[in-house]
Amino acid sequence: MRGSFAYFIRLFIISSLFFSCSVLAEELKPETHNKALIIDETSQFNLAGQFFNEGDYFRAITEYKRFIYFFPESSLLEMVYFKIGEAYFKGKRWEDAIHAFERLREEFPEGKLTDRSYYLGGMVYFYKKDYSSSRKQFKKIIDSFTASELIDDAILQIAMSYVEEEKWLEALGSFRGIGKESNLYHFAENFASGLGEMDKLPLKSPALAGTLAAILPGSGHFYTGREKDGITAFSLNGAFIWGAVESYNNKNYAVAGILAFFELGWYFGNIYSAVNSTHKYNKRLKDGYIKSLKEKRGISLGINPVDKSYYLAFNFYF
Repeated sequence: MRGSFAYFIRLFIISSLFFSCSVLAEELKPETHNKALIIDETSQFNLAGQFFNEGDYFRAITEYKRFIYFFPESSLLEMVYFKIGEAYFKGKRWEDAIHAFERLREEFPEGKLTDRSYYLGGMVYFYKKDYSSSRKQFKKIIDSFTASELIDDAILQIAMSYVEEEKWLEALGSFRGIGKESNLYHFAENFASGLGEMDKLPLKSPALAGTLAAILPGSGHFYTGREKDGITAFSLNGAFIWGAVESYNNKNYAVAGILAFFELGWYFGNIYSAVNSTHKYNKRLKDGYIKSLKEKRGISLGINPVDKSYYLAFNFYF
């Protein structure tokens, strides 16, 4: 009897403990498991924008694409498509940026951001050094968006693309296309004035360099300021000529012929190198002059069409 009583006591204690633990566990269980997470279009747009502003462009692209999926009828959709293109642009994914802007124009052919998409598209081609395609994008703004605030900027970019190709007359013509009422007028006018002085640069003549090298190997290099190359060319050509002559005088005709054969290669190579060094000299001189113009005149390559901040010189400066 006593054993049965003890058994029931133990059973009661165990049952009480189990019941207490169950109640406590239920009280401690999170209450949020039944709550649904609701994302509205403003929150999603701001999340993507936060990643964009932090420079995490590819996560921003993911969130912008998520926005398109969840909110296909949103009034923000055009801006979202544009921001995808701009994110690719800032991430230097040129081809993806071009396709993104094309998609924007397909979805919103009469959209408010179409001119800006052409502008950044032009900058993409500019950075790719495809200046012809770059100009086509900028000309779209000039021809199709007569009220766009980016027209003068587009004209400036066209001018700068001609500068990069060393087409000075075309560049001058484009710079002159910026009106006096534009805030870019003084920039363009000063740069154009600098281009007008290009003919005063002390450029070297490739023809003269080649002629000098033909008369006296190495002298063409001295003409362009490459004294070490000139000494090398003179020494090599002199050594082979002397060896060929000595071999011939000693009736070593085979050796003389071999040396003469190789000397022809050194001789014409000396002429080609002198002409080529002249072109390089002139290019360095012109590039240095253009660089000084950019630094002196404060010309920028373009503006960010979203916040109107300028890109400086040729750097990706946002």
